[in-house]
Amino acid sequence: MSEPRKISQLTWVYISGAAFVVTLISVILLIAFAGRISFIPSSLYFVVLIPLGLASAACLAGALRSHAKLSGKKSYGAIELAGPVVVFGLVVLGGLFLANPVATFPLTVRVYGPGGPADIVRKGTLVVDLGADRRTKPIGAEGEVVFAGIPAALVGKPIRLLPDVPGYKARSDEPVEVPEGHTVELELARREALTRVQGTVIDSANRTVPNAILSFDGGSAVATSDSLGSFSARIPQEPGKVVAVTVTWKGRLVYDENITLAESPPLKIRIRGVGRTVGR
Repeated sequence: MSEPRKISQLTWVYISGAAFVVTLISVILLIAFAGRISFIPSSLYFVVLIPLGLASAACLAGALRSHAKLSGKKSYGAIELAGPVVVFGLVVLGGLFLANPVATFPLTVRVYGPGGPADIVRKGTLVVDLGADRRTKPIGAEGEVVFAGIPAALVGKPIRLLPDVPGYKARSDEPVEVPEGHTVELELARREALTRVQGTVIDSANRTVPNAILSFDGGSAVATSDSLGSFSARIPQEPGKVVAVTVTWKGRLVYDENITLAESPPLKIRIRGVGRTVGR
């Protein structure tokens, strides 16, 4: 029987070189995308150690014709390893004891309103500001946002969370500290709805009307025109809201219409009696 054909040293160089290239590309991709793609776990770092160990073993044993031996004694017997397995084991085990340079974790932010954790906020978006890295994600149906790939070095460090939620605002502008449990509870306060309107009350002859009493949105805001017929009111409603406006002059209702709230242009309310239109 003929002896099995031995692989030349040059072939081993090719094999170990190819394994090294694959490992190098894997490391580059891992570092480049570990913080951007949520499905890449930090434990993938240890998987990359396997082709690195194989490349080292192939290079030493096949290309350089070198050998290594590791021996030791334990209470249950003797341990002796020889050949490429030693190189492979040292590379992989050495990597396990080294700090993971791309260690990350998912940060969970639970968003709720002033009513406490049961007052779940399910709409809007949340921005996490990590300095040079700023990410935006929508708030989920459970009132949570999960930011993947947060660097482990940020645990215990302050970060900024910027909510963009209709009708709400952040209760505090202070940064929040990333806890060991990687879960942050973010309480929001209700944003005060307010529209400031101003304008002039005039009669059918375009003359200004002083001392006219204006009531907005069922009395939620009341204003009185001055000697020039001008008025200003702060209405607790969002701009764009349609509200009722009534004007009373000398004890008589002279205007009753709906308007769309806007801070500009100024209103011109022409009193011609009930049911007339409003000019702007």
